[in-house]
Amino acid sequence: MQINLKQIPAPLWILFINTFTMAIGFFMLIPLLAKYLLEGLILPVTLVGIIVGVRGFFQQGLMLAGGFVSDRLGYKTVICWGVFIRAIGFILFGFVESVPLLLIAAVLSGLGGAFFHPSSFALYTIISTKENRATVYSIRDMLSNVGFIFGPVIGAMLLHINFKWVCIAAGIMFLIVFFISLLGLPNYIGKPTSMSFLANLKLITMNKRYTQFCLIMMSVWFLTAQLYIAVPVKLQMLEMEHVNIGLIYSTGAIVVVLFQVPLINMLSRHYSAPLLIAVGSSLIASGLLLIGLSPTVLLVSFGVVCFSLGQMFVQPMMSKQISEVAPIELVASFFGFNGLALAVGGLFGNLFGGYLFDLGLNGYLLLPWVCFAVIGFISSILMILYQKGGGVTRSRNCG
Repeated sequence: MQINLKQIPAPLWILFINTFTMAIGFFMLIPLLAKYLLEGLILPVTLVGIIVGVRGFFQQGLMLAGGFVSDRLGYKTVICWGVFIRAIGFILFGFVESVPLLLIAAVLSGLGGAFFHPSSFALYTIISTKENRATVYSIRDMLSNVGFIFGPVIGAMLLHINFKWVCIAAGIMFLIVFFISLLGLPNYIGKPTSMSFLANLKLITMNKRYTQFCLIMMSVWFLTAQLYIAVPVKLQMLEMEHVNIGLIYSTGAIVVVLFQVPLINMLSRHYSAPLLIAVGSSLIASGLLLIGLSPTVLLVSFGVVCFSLGQMFVQPMMSKQISEVAPIELVASFFGFNGLALAVGGLFGNLFGGYLFDLGLNGYLLLPWVCFAVIGFISSILMILYQKGGGVTRSRNCG
C-alpha cells in the first residue's frame, strides 16, 4: 500500500525525523568504533568484540524491561530518557582509553537504546495501520540507511581530526532527538493493565510460535553483529587499513536506500515476513562469505552491498511480524522480548566472532567466513520450516 504524504500524521513525521537523526549519530560512531579500538588503542580483536558486544547486549538484553516501563510510563518519556543516556555514553567513548571505562561507555550506550527502541517501535505500530505498516517500517529503515550513507562519511572526516570529535558529534545528534521528542511527540501510554513484570513475561512466553520466531532470529542477529568488525579485520588481512572504511559502509546503504521502500512494498503483498527474513539471512551470509573471500577492496564493497540487502529484508519484516502478534497494550513489551533474542545472538556473535577473527588473522584465513555462511544458510532453512508451520499466532488481549 502506498502512503499519501499529505495524510501522514504529525507524530509519524517526528518519528521519521528522529530515526534519521539517530541514524546519522549512530552510524557516525559505531562503524568506526571497532577501527578506533583496533588501530587507535591497539586492542586485540577478541577484546574489541567484547566491548562492542557489551553495548549490543545491554541494548537488546534490557529491551524487555524498557518495553515494560514504556507501556506504563508513556513512550515519549522513555524515548527522551533513552536518547539522553545514549548521548552521554557516546560522548564518553571519546574521552576514555582504559578498558573498564570503555565498558562503562558501552553500557550507557546500550542502556539508552534499551529504553528508546521498544518505545519508538511501539509508537510506529500504534500510529500506522495494518495496511500500511510494512511500508511505514520500510520508510523507517530507508531513513536509517540514509543515515548509514552519510554517518560513516561524516565520522571518517571527523576521525581525521580527532576521535573525540566523532563521539561529540554523535552525542549531539541524540541530544537533538531529545529536544525534538520532548517538544513534538505525544506521550501515548499503552492501555491500562495491572499485570506484573513476571505476568507480562509469562503471557509472552506462552505464545510458543512467537518464542520460536525469536529463537530463530537469535541466529540471524548473530550474523548481523559481524559487519562492523568483519570489514576492518578484512582490511587488516589485505594490509589496506588506510582505506576509507566509511565509504565502504556507505556503498551498501546507497543501494538499500534506492530499492528498499518500493521492493519491500511490492514483495510484502505477495510473500510472508518469515519467508522474506529467510531470503535476508541468506543474503547476509553470502555477503560475509564474499567479504572473506575478496582479494580487493572493490569486492569487499560488493560483500557489504550484499550484506546490506539482506538487512533490508530482515529489519522491516521482523518488525512487521512482531507488530502483528502483539496485543496493543503490550506492544513495546513484545518488541522488548525480541530484544532478548537479539541480545544473546549479538553478544555471542561478537564474542565468538571476535575469537574466529583472531584465528583468521593467525593463519586460519577461511574459518570465520565459512562458519558465518553455514550459520546463515541454516537460519534461512529454519525460518522456511517455521513459515510452513503456520507463522506467528496473535496473543489474546490481556485486558
